Amino acid sequence: MFIILDPSAMYVFFFLAGYFAPPSLVKRGRYTFIKQKFLRILVPCILGTFLVALPTMYDMMRNVIKSLTIFDFTVNYFFGSEYSQLHYWFLSTLFILFLVYALVGKTAKDSDSKSESDAKSGLAGDKFAITAVIIFTALVCFVSINFFMGFEDWVNVFYITLLKPSRAGSYIASFILGIYAYNHKWFMQDYKRNTGLYFIASVISSAMTILIYLFGKTRLNLVIYNLVFSCFDSMFSIFVTMCMLDFFSGLKDEPPAIIKSVANFSYGIYWWHFVVMLFTVRLLYDHVSGAVSLAVITIILVFIISYVIHFVTVKIFKKLGF
Repeated sequence: MFIILDPSAMYVFFFLAGYFAPPSLVKRGRYTFIKQKFLRILVPCILGTFLVALPTMYDMMRNVIKSLTIFDFTVNYFFGSEYSQLHYWFLSTLFILFLVYALVGKTAKDSDSKSESDAKSGLAGDKFAITAVIIFTALVCFVSINFFMGFEDWVNVFYITLLKPSRAGSYIASFILGIYAYNHKWFMQDYKRNTGLYFIASVISSAMTILIYLFGKTRLNLVIYNLVFSCFDSMFSIFVTMCMLDFFSGLKDEPPAIIKSVANFSYGIYWWHFVVMLFTVRLLYDHVSGAVSLAVITIILVFIISYVIHFVTVKIFKKLGF
């Protein structure tokens, strides 16, 4: 199930990042936009890489080489074959996408009074955009796993970020699709929703992806397997993204206040959840019976710590004038 759930969640994250990028850039301008993304995304990524990823990888390596010092590990392994950003790769990749968009996207000064028809959602154009993304992501995935490396292999991109080549095109395309969706007023007033259709397509494509992943390698030629898996995996990821966004955008009631407040420190949750999980498992594993209880405690601690740290850091940055 990880092969299904993990990438689909990342598709949603990248899509939403792209969707809210245009209004943010127009509101803030290029300099302020980049400054905000630098402080909220790149700085936490750098801190996470050196304060969390490096010690975590060092701890793992010491299980193999007992006499290894953290200095030797950093010089000879971390900035080498063992380099890792853990889950912070999402932040570094996201900052790169935001930076590129800030340089090419339209700000308030660049915008003109074009007719509203240019921004309206058109059914033919929307279908073409979704189809183009599915084809592009499937093609990138197929080329990667068929000619270069495995589906789950990672590549170190000059120590700036880490990416799975099989997924890189998918995440970039999702970000761009999010920008397109905002500019064409998807999920806004008068948008024609297709939640049921997207749900059916998600179920079918997910079932096919799982079946092909489990049984395809033994029954299909490797090239055919890679092609078919790439196609259905791409379709599922896009359809489930559209289904979720379509559904929640159609809710008439305002989200509860607690959900709105969680959005304010969502980056904190993302940053701290792995750290808290490590400490929780180490400290409580022998004292808490059952994986469910341990998971519940971890989730509660993640939210509490993230919430506290969010407000502390916001106050610090405000005092520093950021």
